[in-house]
Amino acid sequence: GGGFYTAVVQMDPKVQGAAREAIPLAFDAFPPLQIVTVVNSDIDIFNADDVQWAMATRFHPDRDMIILKNQPGHELNPQVENNLMTKIGFDCTYPVPRPDSFKRVAFKEVDIKKYTVRK
Repeated sequence: GGGFYTAVVQMDPKVQGAAREAIPLAFDAFPPLQIVTVVNSDIDIFNADDVQWAMATRFHPDRDMIILKNQPGHELNPQVENNLMTKIGFDCTYPVPRPDSFKRVAFKEVDIKKYTVRK
């Protein structure tokens, strides 16, 4: 998502804190990354609105954000100074185990052919 410098990681952590641990690992795996967002498997990582929904409903800035200073960056990124930059990660996963309040609401399927549409 967002091009060369951002990534959305999809996982269902088995223990609390595993998503936070995945963030620096993603940066290690691909050093040019500047932003990593971790979401659960019920989020469509190819849909920016879905990823933003996870951030809006599952992300607590005071405990779910990781800031890593003085990290290697990509030389073409204008944020990089002396080959270093600050990187940020967002844990947008639900708590483990998942409380019922974090289950996504789904609309019931409706077969429109069973209804008469009046004008």
